[in-house]
Amino acid sequence: MRRTVSALFAVALLGASVAGGTMSFAPADTLTVNTNIAIAGATTVDVASGTVVFAGVVSGSGGITKSGSGTLYLANRANTYDGLMTGARRF
Repeated sequence: MRRTVSALFAVALLGASVAGGTMSFAPADTLTVNTNIAIAGATTVDVASGTVVFAGVVSGSGGITKSGSGTLYLANRANTYDGLMTGARRF
């Protein structure tokens, strides 16, 4: 099963800047987030299960810490994100 999200989801992902905090996901399979995300502050992306695909452009220089046993995939070739990426497995 594949799910696609292109509207407001989790922490105000309406193409706005994420200035820090935690985005939590737990899809049963694959969840695709099509909106652009600007990472402006230290942000944790918790993927408890399944796979989360950020298909929109990811930009900014805030740090991303990936937590959880799921997989986070930054899929857009136009990404300009240049922050530090750290995390537990399956980034």
